[in-house]
This record gives sequence, structure tokens and C-alpha cells, in this order.
Amino acid sequence: MRRQHGLPKHSLPIACLAAAALLAACGTERVAGRAAPAERVLVLAPTAPSAADRVVDLCGLLTAQDVATIGLDYPGESRDIGGGALMCTWNRSRQGGLSASTVERLDQLNLTGEKSYPARVGRFEAVKVEAPQREAGGCAVAIVVSEDLVVLLLASLTVTSTDTAAACVRVDKAAELVAPKLP
Repeated sequence: MRRQHGLPKHSLPIACLAAAALLAACGTERVAGRAAPAERVLVLAPTAPSAADRVVDLCGLLTAQDVATIGLDYPGESRDIGGGALMCTWNRSRQGGLSASTVERLDQLNLTGEKSYPARVGRFEAVKVEAPQREAGGCAVAIVVSEDLVVLLLASLTVTSTDTAAACVRVDKAAELVAPKLP
């Protein structure tokens, strides 16, 4: 397997992408009698529970003040994303959202996108991915906390937005707020 920036060229089967996942409402919202697209949160998450899920209280990573700073609603909603793996999502109607999940290793994630590069978040090494899976309007930061803990933050705007830069501003702010709270 060829590596670029320390990442495997191909991800493990445990990583999944639901780039257009409609997590805010898991479907549609009714607006004046018509179905309107729900907000989306990009998901690059494991399909099996991780020991890392027990280490980090995902919804506790952001306070009400933190969430207000990034323009979303508090509290976050904890979700089982399959096989007992957990994720926390924060959303705001018609303004997109943010998700946080954990995996044990960076190579469990499919971190390909328009741009993928090493970054630093506080005291941690990280990988930033603009437009994960080439889906414009999303941005991800995978924070490597330890050998067996990676916290993945994904931000998006609305379902129809292609503003990757704005999603990256959201995920960067969230990462700066989350990093001091990580073990």
C-alpha cells in the first residue's frame, strides 16, 4: 500500500462514507407543505464500536458557548452509527452541522479529498481533508490523540452548499475548541 502524508492510499473496509448523510432529520423537513432537504453532516466513521468511544465523551467535547461560537445548536445529539459505534452531531436548521467520532487508528478512515494534508491542532498532529471524497461543501480534521485514539471532526453546510472553505472555517474553529479537552 502506497502512503502519502502517512495515510494509506486505500482505506480499510471498516471506514465508511455517507457524504450526503442527512443526520439532522434523517430525511426531509416539511416547509409550507413541501419536502425540503434536511441539513447534512458528512460522515467518515467506523462501522464498529471502538475502545476509543469509551475514552472520549463526544457530546461533552463542546460546551454551549463553544457550539454558539461555531453557529450551531446545543446540546449535541449522540447517535449509534452502526454496530455500536458512536457519533455526536450538532446542527442548526438550514445552516449545516458538525460531527465528532472516534476511531482507534488513522488508517481506519478514508481521508481522501480535494486536498489532504498534515496539520497541527493544539499539541496534536492531525490530518485535514478539504472536500472529503471530493464532496464540495465539507471539511474534516482527524486529530491523532494517541496511538489508539483519533478524534474525527467533520463539518458541512447545507445539503446544497458547495462552500468547502466555509466548512473548513467551521471545522477549524471546532478543532481549536476541542483540542484542549482531549486526554
